[in-house]
Amino acid sequence: MSQPLFFLGDSITYGYGLVSVQPPSIQAGLLLNDTPTNGGVNGASTASWAENHEGTPLYNLLESIAHGTHYETVLIMLGTNDANIDGTNATDYQANLQTIITALVGAGINKIVLNQPPYLKTESLVGANTTLETYNAALANLVTANPGVVFLGDMTAYSVFAANAATYYQADGVHPNDIGATALAGLWEVAYPF
Repeated sequence: MSQPLFFLGDSITYGYGLVSVQPPSIQAGLLLNDTPTNGGVNGASTASWAENHEGTPLYNLLESIAHGTHYETVLIMLGTNDANIDGTNATDYQANLQTIITALVGAGINKIVLNQPPYLKTESLVGANTTLETYNAALANLVTANPGVVFLGDMTAYSVFAANAATYYQADGVHPNDIGATALAGLWEVAYPF
């Protein structure tokens, strides 16, 4: 396979707090025999990634592409911070992702894979989990709105992490531990549509 992959995401994608394993983005890329770049940004949401001005993650990514860095596919896993910090509704979540997609397509990326965010274990985030579940329709809508360019990747992370909450999380109940990060990488690998 061997194609350059960029994983666009948040602290989960980045691998926040992992001790003995690589971030899930790097693990998944290696499982796919590809060259992965971890573009996870701690605290990122769809709104922060949709910002495109000097110094923002999207601007930096687009500049890198413009200056010759080639990515065959961009995988996106965002939504955790949208749901638990920003309180972003599904309509705004979808609009923010569409802004990101439009910018990536304009830069020459023609394969974008959307992945579902995992369940949040922390008891105080029950409302955030309800919001996360509403994002599934938004992800499906983006595939329909961008045929042949946007594809669904893993849509099981929420249920798999909910079923394994006792073993997949760090103490904060948001970030996967080493076991959870490896499990997430495996989900991304299995669902990769190419």
